[in-house]
Amino acid sequence: MVLLITFQIMHRLLKALLIVVPVTVLAILLLLVSAVQWQRMVDGQRWELGEAQAIVINDVAILDLSNMRVIARQNVYLADGQIKAVENVSQALKLGYKVVPASGRYLSPGLIDSHVHVYSPSELALNLSYGVTTVRNLRGFPVHLRWRDQQKVVAFGEASLLTSSPVLDGPKYAHLMQEVVSSSEQARQRVRLYKEQGFDSLKVYSYLDQQVQEAIFDEARKVGLPVAKHGPHAGQSPLKMLAGAESLEHLEDIVQGPLAYKLDIERAREYLQQLSELDPYLTPTLASIDHFTRLARDKQNYVDSLPLAAINPFFRFLNTEFSVNRWLAVGLEDQKWNEQLRAFLLLVLQEADRQGITLLLGSDAGTLYLTAGYSAHQEMAIWEEAGLDKWTILQAATVNPARAFGLANEIGQLKVGLRADLLLLEANPLEDLGVMQNPVAVIKAGRVIEGEDLLALRQRGMESLSWFYGLGVFVEDLWCRWLGGLN
Repeated sequence: MVLLITFQIMHRLLKALLIVVPVTVLAILLLLVSAVQWQRMVDGQRWELGEAQAIVINDVAILDLSNMRVIARQNVYLADGQIKAVENVSQALKLGYKVVPASGRYLSPGLIDSHVHVYSPSELALNLSYGVTTVRNLRGFPVHLRWRDQQKVVAFGEASLLTSSPVLDGPKYAHLMQEVVSSSEQARQRVRLYKEQGFDSLKVYSYLDQQVQEAIFDEARKVGLPVAKHGPHAGQSPLKMLAGAESLEHLEDIVQGPLAYKLDIERAREYLQQLSELDPYLTPTLASIDHFTRLARDKQNYVDSLPLAAINPFFRFLNTEFSVNRWLAVGLEDQKWNEQLRAFLLLVLQEADRQGITLLLGSDAGTLYLTAGYSAHQEMAIWEEAGLDKWTILQAATVNPARAFGLANEIGQLKVGLRADLLLLEANPLEDLGVMQNPVAVIKAGRVIEGEDLLALRQRGMESLSWFYGLGVFVEDLWCRWLGGLN
């Protein structure tokens, strides 16, 4: 009897294995084929620029943003991807350089968007087409490390990528694309891990327990990994904990945190005074505030005006379901609140600038329906509406972030020895910032992109990859964090 029962059990197990094993093998094969196809989609979309030529931009006015001056009639020599010399036109042209005539035009450092969320190489191309030559991605996935490292070897028609770690958040509000951290030891382990993996910085949210948050900052200082803090406040921790942070993100979070949703400019002024003593870098991201204000007010009419094709369809679906639909559904009371919040934050931005807080331009592109590249110019326009002068705005998009990210010897200025990431403009942006949206030429690491090539680059950026591609980015991130031994 025992033998019979044993035989029956073995028979059932064998039948189960005959079903499960082939299905498992098939699933693995499908995953492998999908992964290969996914990588081909990535590689096929990226445009290599080729070798940098030796060129001289002849008779151009240059923007010296560090010293807030325009220097007319200069020859700017570029070779090997760098700025080699800057001389007055009165000096004879050097031999061996191809001449690019630029009389009456202006040369500016390329723009830096300090707060984006990138899900496709097409977004990096779209940024570059709008003159944004470097972006800092603030929700890191494994694919971002690969894109960044590949850019160090190959000159792609893309904005250079800096990337933070995955977002570290507490268990109460975290979602699938964020890393839940519940203990101080777990926090320290994550910091060390992300340092080893090569992320440029940490992204830390506001809803962490006090001990956990303080452990993250302490360990980050020990290993030398900069921290980008969501929200320019320390929660329940002392404000001094934020000292030395790479940047503090989202001006709106002052309202949500220290002001407890009171639109009180005097309290905001007092808080900014305390904050200024830390000498921080602050990224306001007001384009997102403007965006959800218009979604709530203008509804589908506003949506219909947006270039949704530039957003990867998988991540557009996520943004629609978890962000956009919320604002489309709100009533008059919430619409009124959004309008009041937007107006209040313009005043807070004025005050932050008045108190000498160093500002970084960040668009929050990749959230809601904010699109790459163009959103950076929207952010600049909103700052100008708030009354900030154009020098301040341009510095926030060039010199300031280069310093904040430890790249002042590489980018952010038009200076000999720095990387030739530049914009050739039809007119003076100090008279009209709008000219920066449509540069005559974008120069990326000494490669000149102009005319039909620049139009083609923007078109590439508008052709985001498929739903399947976005799903691949999402699944790989979950796989690495959940099943790759990261927990």
